[in-house]
Amino acid sequence: MAPVLNTLATLAVVASSTSAFVVTPGEVRPRSLTTAAAGSTATARRVGGGADSSSRRSRRAPVGLLRSSETTAEYELDEKELRGPLTPVEDTVMVKVDKQKAVTEGGVFLPKMKNVKITRGTVTAVGEGKRHWDTGVKIPITVEVGERVVYGNFDGTSVQYQGSEHLLMRDTELLMAYEGEEITLDTARMLGDRVLLQVKAVPKGTSSSAAGVLIAESATRSTRPTVGQVVKVGPGRMVPSGLMMPMYCEVGDCVKYKDFAAEVIQIEGLETDEFELVCIRNVDILAKW
Repeated sequence: MAPVLNTLATLAVVASSTSAFVVTPGEVRPRSLTTAAAGSTATARRVGGGADSSSRRSRRAPVGLLRSSETTAEYELDEKELRGPLTPVEDTVMVKVDKQKAVTEGGVFLPKMKNVKITRGTVTAVGEGKRHWDTGVKIPITVEVGERVVYGNFDGTSVQYQGSEHLLMRDTELLMAYEGEEITLDTARMLGDRVLLQVKAVPKGTSSSAAGVLIAESATRSTRPTVGQVVKVGPGRMVPSGLMMPMYCEVGDCVKYKDFAAEVIQIEGLETDEFELVCIRNVDILAKW
């Protein structure tokens, strides 16, 4: 009996030295102290390493986010940040629109009618010019940065650039350039194949349509003038070969032009109750005398 008791005592001592704690019913048997200690050390190392990595990652912000948060946008297009200035290409011109009320005539708007409102602005950027697709001849831009220009009501694409309204348009869509705040005959410069005419002023009365709608007489086909005297002419339009196409008329000529081909232009000192100024293209002239 004594040997059996000694054996049981020896096993109890060994078990107590190799167990982490006493096992009670329902509990999971633990690993050995050596294994548990090693596991705890490894776990502590992993936890500690994770904390250090997290702190390093928190201190090391992504380059893109850091750059965007520390820098201020210098250029904006339609309330979006740009990496650089907006630069027109080829024959595109960027014009800062003047803040002014639209000049319109009374009456009901006719969808197919050519609106005679003229807008103005200042050139803020220009393209490098456009090469003809067939000959390769480079057609230069006819305006420079800082010049004041006049263009038609529906010309160009409107954008918000640097907090102001701008228009992007083709160089050929511009009607004239001028110096100073107001247009005068001395400072006005016709662009391309544009022609400035003095025509009889349109009556400001109204007429009634068959449906009883009042229509401004200036919007009817029969009352719009198509004859005028040439006041200023542009240099002409460049052809694919690089040569300038000659103008059909010169200052002082009287011309007959196509219906609805004219854009009304307001120049101080040249407008009266009897006459007004319009701008047409050289190709819209039908005859002269």
